[in-house]
Amino acid sequence: MIFKPFPISKGWGKELWITNHDKYCGKILCLNKDSKCSLHFHVKKHETFCVIKGKVEMIIVEDAKRYKFIMKPYDSIEIPPGRVHQFIGLEDSEIMEISTTHRDDDSYRVEPGDSQLQARK
Repeated sequence: MIFKPFPISKGWGKELWITNHDKYCGKILCLNKDSKCSLHFHVKKHETFCVIKGKVEMIIVEDAKRYKFIMKPYDSIEIPPGRVHQFIGLEDSEIMEISTTHRDDDSYRVEPGDSQLQARK
């Protein structure tokens, strides 16, 4: 059966949920230019991101140091559970997320992103 992804609005753009069940999750993250998600981590979720369109700054925190990577189309990065990360749109961008199951109670924010900052207004 053919279906359309389910959109979820975010302060930084939107997520297009393709699937989420007990085995895996697939999303397209539509990131607006100059927007950012929170600096966060997951205890259980294992993610792989692949930039499909645009340019994204990916921030990874490891051993209390921040590392910045510029990702362009078809660049990919794997984020294991526990790794603190954040993405920032340098251009309007689309990122494919392939991961283990998404659970709302498995996101731990270290610093707010645009979704949290807009909610405070």
